[in-house]
Amino acid sequence: MCFKKIFGNNNPAMQKVELRTVTLGRNKYGSGNDLAGCVKDSKSLASFCTAWNPAFDIRMFLDYQVTAQNYLKAGAEAISLLDPGATVLVLLDSCFSGTATRLMKGNPHPVKNRFYDPGKPFVQKLRSRVAKADKINWIAISACMENQTAADAYIDGGYCGAFTYYALKSLRKGMTYIEWYQTIRGFLPGNGYDQAPTIDGPYELVNRKVFEGQTLVIHN
Repeated sequence: MCFKKIFGNNNPAMQKVELRTVTLGRNKYGSGNDLAGCVKDSKSLASFCTAWNPAFDIRMFLDYQVTAQNYLKAGAEAISLLDPGATVLVLLDSCFSGTATRLMKGNPHPVKNRFYDPGKPFVQKLRSRVAKADKINWIAISACMENQTAADAYIDGGYCGAFTYYALKSLRKGMTYIEWYQTIRGFLPGNGYDQAPTIDGPYELVNRKVFEGQTLVIHN
């Protein structure tokens, strides 16, 4: 099947590159559970990456392009083109609790939780510290712990994910991934949000400099 039909005209078949970002942002669900900042997050990350290095290949899926099929196909294709030893960074600006609900607060800019309830419970042990993940070969930085929700927030005059906003705000050239994570934790929990980001990854990867060498970023 032609990848142009799967991914749309803005996402032609991939070629091997040094730097690539696959970002998926969905605001529209058509069921009253719409979000406000996910599309902006994808666009903000794309702009950030190309400003960091114009060589970044950006693959962006927005709203109804964001499906499990497209996520898996784009991720698999991007990973298949990596050389041994490349860095895979997964940024997860979403909730991890199946019992989470979207909360409305009494203010003109309500905070919603970034969770679309599939109707199934999700039970997982709380991880309250950086995991020692010696058996995985990727880095995952998530917006919150397993029992928490991730905010669709109103910051600096617009909606965005609190995690994505502070992740982009805090990153500086020369940082390692663990230093980047520690800097994000200087903002979250805090600034009105109780979510505590987490990081998983082996020692060798989390101590690499961000975007140094062949790197694939997968963000949702």
